[in-house]
Amino acid sequence: MPNGTCGGVRGGLISTYSIVFGGAYMRKLLLRGGCLFLILTLLFFAVSCEKGSDATLLMQEFRSGYGVGGVLYSYAVPEGERGYCDEEFFVRLYGETPDSVSDFAVLLLSGTRGVGECAVFVCYSDYDAVLVSDMCYRRIEFLMSLSGTVDVSFAEDAFVLRRGKKIVMCALADNDRARGIWKKLIQS
Repeated sequence: MPNGTCGGVRGGLISTYSIVFGGAYMRKLLLRGGCLFLILTLLFFAVSCEKGSDATLLMQEFRSGYGVGGVLYSYAVPEGERGYCDEEFFVRLYGETPDSVSDFAVLLLSGTRGVGECAVFVCYSDYDAVLVSDMCYRRIEFLMSLSGTVDVSFAEDAFVLRRGKKIVMCALADNDRARGIWKKLIQS
């Protein structure tokens, strides 16, 4: 065979490779693939990293189903607005830092329609969910310890639910009704 040929065809395999994977074709392929990758990456982060969305949306659905107002505290509320909370607020309410919690929302009720507290937590792991469940039981014990100074009837049938990494704690006037709503909301 003459020099520079492959199987008798000048350039052979190398020329076919450069036509398919080189030049304008390759630039178009990389551009389209890169754009698709970028769009999918942005969608993933928009869905999975929106701070406060999961717990806040669950609490809003609960509040609507239960039919109460109250103040909703969440990481999703911008600083300076009613309902804004940070680590300091969390520690004042629960006596612990929110190290095990990736997201949470707390509904506090006070006024003519009753008093109470309802919270939903999304944890980093199953182990963290156990720690947060224990924290919720301690919070209910604290609320019950206020008996004699305030009416704590709202906390008598308080409950804690756990579904995977989601924890719900409720101490409201109608805890049976609240439990039914939460079971439907966090069953997934």
